[in-house]
Amino acid sequence: MITLNGCRIIPIDGPVIERGAIQIDGTKLRAILPSPVTKPGGDLIDAQGLTAIPGMGQMHGHFTGYMHTMDTGPINAQPHTLKAIQATAFARNALHAGITMWREVGAHAHIDLELKRAIDLGLVPGPRMQAAGRWLGHTGGHGTGLIEEVDGAPALRRAVREQVAAGADGIKLVASGGVMQATEDPFGMEYSEEEMRAAVDEAHRAGKWVAVHSHPAAVTRVAINAGAQTIEHATEMPDDVIELLLAREIYIVPTFAAYWKLSREGREIGLDPGLVDLASRVWDRKLEYFMRAAKAGVKFATGTDTGAPRVFHHELALELELMVQIGLTPAQALRAATATCAEVMGWAETLGTLTPGKEADVVLLEGNPLDDISATRRVRHVFKAGTHYTPEPPVPPLPW
Repeated sequence: MITLNGCRIIPIDGPVIERGAIQIDGTKLRAILPSPVTKPGGDLIDAQGLTAIPGMGQMHGHFTGYMHTMDTGPINAQPHTLKAIQATAFARNALHAGITMWREVGAHAHIDLELKRAIDLGLVPGPRMQAAGRWLGHTGGHGTGLIEEVDGAPALRRAVREQVAAGADGIKLVASGGVMQATEDPFGMEYSEEEMRAAVDEAHRAGKWVAVHSHPAAVTRVAINAGAQTIEHATEMPDDVIELLLAREIYIVPTFAAYWKLSREGREIGLDPGLVDLASRVWDRKLEYFMRAAKAGVKFATGTDTGAPRVFHHELALELELMVQIGLTPAQALRAATATCAEVMGWAETLGTLTPGKEADVVLLEGNPLDDISATRRVRHVFKAGTHYTPEPPVPPLPW
């Protein structure tokens, strides 16, 4: 047994314990105690001055690359074996940042599926994963150079079957424009209703979830009615879309970090000024809608769109900081990063809160994130299924 002694405990599903103890027995949380123990059995970690939260989640990640600009040439030139090795480094970076749940929503050459297997087998350290295999997108549409280009309902059904056969847990559809080229229209529809319904139907026949990339309200309406489980980016949410999200209990993953980075740091890294301006317009539009949706009760989870320029695999804390900057409370941001992520992944019975009997995924932070959400950057200890990891500096991405 391991005892984390003297820490503040934020269980998410109950009141904060200012100075208590957490007992871990094997892979499970044995007890959450209201005060430190004086005679612990087994190993003792002195956690005085630290705060315990559940393992956090990244719901919009891409382990198989990092783009220094929006030019897809360099990333496509990397051998898949090198991408796979770098992906294992990114997985370690993420785990050491307190991320124990990861949803991979698009990858090269099914590296994500093999990385998930390697983590599950204990070959490499990393978060618990669900993976979508290849992105599916329209020919010449958003993500060209990264996505698998698929057009028409029959072809989409076949492409979904291929991802499922390869071992995918879900399907990622790129259904609207985005922010990769200055000439793009993020608010244009790229898949028709017929195409989306075909893809979602095929995924659901296999028991798989569907995540839909959508900025405009028009695409989000179609995605919801087609049966998608999550809307990625979810920029425009007028009242009728909010009502649909609530009625169907659909989650959104707003990915604030990517648009903040592109709009604030894009010129510094040499992006097309027109692209930076486009990212700024999308950021402003997101702010116009998000808090209204959150106040109405729309469910939202954390995701940063890792792999985009300056969006690092270990920097989930930025998403929480931006959520608080926009108007959420730190407690709301923490819930989005923990319990809500577990719900999105169908793991709420075993993860997402510090509850006896659940899996022992615990993160010890320096500071109190309920006072200062940036404490989520200061990870001092990580436990995943009871295994203890001491964070090390993140491995940087390849320089090209």
